Amino acid sequence: YTILGLGLIISQSIYLFNIVKWLGVAYLIYIGIKALRAGKTELPTAEGEGGVRAKSMQTGLKAFTLGFAANALNPKPVFFFLSVFSAVVSHETPAAVKFGYGLVMASCLIAWFVGVSFFLTMPRMRAAFERASKWINRVSGAVFIAFGLKLATEKVG
Repeated sequence: YTILGLGLIISQSIYLFNIVKWLGVAYLIYIGIKALRAGKTELPTAEGEGGVRAKSMQTGLKAFTLGFAANALNPKPVFFFLSVFSAVVSHETPAAVKFGYGLVMASCLIAWFVGVSFFLTMPRMRAAFERASKWINRVSGAVFIAFGLKLATEKVG
């Protein structure tokens, strides 16, 4: 829906598109700076008091539904994708290409969340992530800032 909304904004008003673009620039640079300033990330454990593992009361379907709803209703991914797509989607972009962008992004996100779920539940991977988290935050912060600067220098067609 981000790509379709962006296409509608572009087709209606270049002024509105520029507002979205500059909000996207500001947001990308903001999350980039926050990531650069973030220290080491410590992941919460699934253990209760005394190191005893807490019993899970959540089914797989409930976990999937909760995760899907949280991501679909979260404004941060919408702003993120609006800012990224505004750099690659124009009003001349064919609908099939826009659909392809959406399909690729949806597939990548599903693969990402499944991978994170599997890998970060393994104790060795959790420990490795925690050790590397400071550098992961720094690199991702630099990438977000670079995306923001790239978007800021893009000419609207």
